[in-house]
Amino acid sequence: MRDLRRNQQKIYYKQFVRSELLKDEYGNYSGAEKNIYSDLRSINISLSANKGITSEQMFGNLADYDRTMSVTSLDCEINENSILWIDTDPITKPHNFIVKKVAKSLNETVYAIKRVTVQ
Repeated sequence: MRDLRRNQQKIYYKQFVRSELLKDEYGNYSGAEKNIYSDLRSINISLSANKGITSEQMFGNLADYDRTMSVTSLDCEINENSILWIDTDPITKPHNFIVKKVAKSLNETVYAIKRVTVQ
């Protein structure tokens, strides 16, 4: 009952793999870094509409998130370094959410996610 299929939505995500130092046109390291992510993956997950007031504060005093998502599958690989595409095309548009915090329990994992704007 807690993870009904009709309450789930397909989202896309990529896992952080590593960061690489960038080189300039002369082959010297510029000091800037570029994050490398895994291939695009999808998952069906339960998403909240928007953050609201609740009596249970799952993430403590963390107020820097816009929505939550939850999944009962304990083998979900999304973590705090993942980037997400929610309600947008992952092929033509940049990611629009990042994971801020993960709360795991015996039966489910809940994620606090924040909307971002990527240029």
